[in-house]
Amino acid sequence: MTYPITLTATLAIDPGAAQAAEAARDEVAEAVGRGGDGGDLALTAGWENGNAILTIRVGAASQAAVDRHLKEHGPLYAAFDGVARVTGVRVEGAVDEATLAALKRLTSVVETA
Repeated sequence: MTYPITLTATLAIDPGAAQAAEAARDEVAEAVGRGGDGGDLALTAGWENGNAILTIRVGAASQAAVDRHLKEHGPLYAAFDGVARVTGVRVEGAVDEATLAALKRLTSVVETA
């Protein structure tokens, strides 16, 4: 399914922390998967450069779905603290200023398309 809004976060994994990052990724993915959201959210994740970079992509059907994801699943991303740092976020589709502000608290590199 194609979503009108996509949020893509790129995380640099700390040396030796790939297993912890994978566990954190799985925790977020499982929560999104069991969210009972009626299919208006989807999460994919993949490794780049071996296991040094993790890309997490969240597709959302609407601004309301983005808001719900940030509220319900956002705290789960704390599992990446001490394991990885967000090096950039790319936003495709229209989101509100509050969403952009929340993403800018994660990283100074937020690009919109």
